[in-house]
Amino acid sequence: MIDSTDDISTSGRIEPAEYHVSERFSSHSELPSKSYCRLCKVQRYGKWFVLKSLKAEYASDSVYNGLLDKEYQLMMQMNHPNVVRVYGMEEDAVMGRCIVMEWVDGRTLEELLRENPSPELRRTICRQILDALSYCHAQQIIHRDLKPSNILITRNGNNVKLIDFGLSDSDGFAILKEPAYTKAYAAPEQLAGEELDCRTDLYAFGLILQQLFPKQYERVVRQCLQPKRENRYNSAMEVAAAMNTSNKRKRRLLWWILIVAVIFMLCGVLISVFSSIYKTEKQELTPSKEIIILKDDTSSTTTNLPAPPAPADHTTTDQLLSKVKGELKHDRDSLSLVFQQEINNGIVKYYELYGYRKSIILHEFLILCQQRKAELPSSQRPVLQEYFQTLWGDLMGQFQDRDENNQPLYPAFRVLHFNGQISDEEYEQALKEEQQYSQEATRLVQVWTQNNREN
Repeated sequence: MIDSTDDISTSGRIEPAEYHVSERFSSHSELPSKSYCRLCKVQRYGKWFVLKSLKAEYASDSVYNGLLDKEYQLMMQMNHPNVVRVYGMEEDAVMGRCIVMEWVDGRTLEELLRENPSPELRRTICRQILDALSYCHAQQIIHRDLKPSNILITRNGNNVKLIDFGLSDSDGFAILKEPAYTKAYAAPEQLAGEELDCRTDLYAFGLILQQLFPKQYERVVRQCLQPKRENRYNSAMEVAAAMNTSNKRKRRLLWWILIVAVIFMLCGVLISVFSSIYKTEKQELTPSKEIIILKDDTSSTTTNLPAPPAPADHTTTDQLLSKVKGELKHDRDSLSLVFQQEINNGIVKYYELYGYRKSIILHEFLILCQQRKAELPSSQRPVLQEYFQTLWGDLMGQFQDRDENNQPLYPAFRVLHFNGQISDEEYEQALKEEQQYSQEATRLVQVWTQNNREN
């Protein structure tokens, strides 16, 4: 699917209360598509959109209609700057029943790579892909077909937009799962037809990272591409942290090379200077002058020696590490308690709000970990990072969106409104709360990213 996007199309939301034949779309221009869907670029109110509907041979098939409905419902739950936006479902005179999506004025990552982008742009693309994946996974949504042709890069700003969620996996749509994906980017468990999780997308990201940086991040790529998913990273944020660590290691290596080069240069200068002084003094010595060597005056050679350095105080460093570990665990427990109280008080009652709020809690914990690590010497930071991974895993697993019978605990307010189960007022209030959560989640992602750049 080759969509292109234009940010001016994101200024409004189109949410028709019911399907209706619309004559308002104009300038229909068919776009190439290899899947079961048909794509068309259209214009309305002076803005460009993309309509996505089923091709004629699939239009009467209930399974493919279900897949289109699934994609619509999943995409309506998401609001992230690096995920293509969906505005609604309408009935168009030309396209029939179709999803209304934003138009992205851009090119695929596959096409961008042919332009040989700079290393900094490549790193920015990686960060944005991981941010988008982290957001999707927090919503319990797996892309299942992540590949360069499904990643758009806008021409204005070079921003990432993930597209084509037609095969996206979500427990709520398990009945509609189908074995369709791009085999070149499919994880072993996907090829084997096993149940998938977020680590399936991380496998595909490892292949994309390998294309973006063929000679860098080998360790990160290797762990992403582990055949057994339990040996891969557990989250997109873990991958981002590993890439950040690799960048720091490379910078440290470059600094050490520079320092060693400077030391050698200074040694050469000092040797030259002392050699010149020695030659001058040798020329000035007369035969009558004697050089007196004191052999027996041992006191004069020992009493003026500096005292030996005191042994390093490892206890202080260990105590500091133990203190910071305790503070980090307290941070985790405090965030967990706040979230649990919100759940108990019914503040987080919809699926969309739950996903955003959990994402906010996790990002707050990531930022707190960065702050705690800054309190430690560099030698102790990897130990704290390992401890953080344990706390992170506990926090991720503590809150679930399904009960022991695998039934959803939180209904999607968009689906409830679509089915007439909540009023327009409740729906508008939920939208407002979602927007607030979305803005806070985006802010925390930016803080976390900025901290990574500074450190």
